[in-house]
Amino acid sequence: MGLDGIGVDWSGEDKTQRGISPEAGSTPVPATSSTSKDRRIEDFVACWNEVVKGRLPRVTTITDVRRRDIAVALRVEPDLAVWRVAFDLAAADDWLAGRGTRKGATGKPWRADLDFVIRKDQIGKTLDRARAEPTGPVEMTPAEVEADMARRRAKTEALFNGPVARAFGGGS
Repeated sequence: MGLDGIGVDWSGEDKTQRGISPEAGSTPVPATSSTSKDRRIEDFVACWNEVVKGRLPRVTTITDVRRRDIAVALRVEPDLAVWRVAFDLAAADDWLAGRGTRKGATGKPWRADLDFVIRKDQIGKTLDRARAEPTGPVEMTPAEVEADMARRRAKTEALFNGPVARAFGGGS
């Protein structure tokens, strides 16, 4: 069953997900699900769309694959504040925002989208940059910062060797 760019399949059945509007300024689609996991995924997408507005492509459709990938990303890092920093850094990055020389299939500058930022081979880099970005006064010593980063790296590696790897068809 093929979906067009705004989440409607060719039979005419509306497949647009709740809270994600196809066009800027349009009315959000009414709620169809109220599970906590669905709400977190929608909050994640809303965060992306808010932070990258005009700088990177908006998310207009949440497919099953994208939903799964976002759920994995939220297991790796459940704090949306960290993701907000990560999305802002991605949108500000010249290469990711298409201000470099790399061209996409259309001949236009390539720009990262949400799928790229949370891809299995990118998520660690994305989060490392966000966690390293100062978000306010740092009250830890350099040794405490290093210990905290080591703990976070170990957590991420443990997830990649377990739930994340299994979610992407690998792992132990």
